[in-house]
Amino acid sequence: MDVKDGYFPSEFKEQYPDGLNFDVYDCSHEEFHESELDLASLTQNIPKVLIAKSGQVMNPQLNMSLNELCPIVIKSPQVEANEGAFDCEIRIRTGGGSSNASVILQLMQSDRISMAKDLLKGTRYFQEEDFDLRCGISKKTYSGSETVLQAGWCPNISLFVVPI
Repeated sequence: MDVKDGYFPSEFKEQYPDGLNFDVYDCSHEEFHESELDLASLTQNIPKVLIAKSGQVMNPQLNMSLNELCPIVIKSPQVEANEGAFDCEIRIRTGGGSSNASVILQLMQSDRISMAKDLLKGTRYFQEEDFDLRCGISKKTYSGSETVLQAGWCPNISLFVVPI
């Protein structure tokens, strides 16, 4: 995020040449309940049509799901026992189309891949009976009993589900 890195957004330079103060609130201690939000309330300020720099007309609301806006966060038992402190954050994508879901796993280095898969199976977004996790860049598939540190998942990685 540019603002967090100290850069002033170009959209504000003309209107606020002397800068702009932001009030930042840490709400990470608050528990999120999916029932508090609905897709309509989250997308009401998103324009129905955008024109890209290339001239392409796009509909940013098309195929947008609540889960894409607010991914589900799952913490391993070790993270829960450690009062929410975690070593690794893994983003898991379940597939394409309208069933596309994003889940964030917060794990400790010593947590095992098999345990991470068990945590995912406990959610409604993972309908497959058995699956592996694959890295989109290296195409490496993870399914074994190695720890997330041994697998190279720390401090973070993005993976997707591959049905077996």
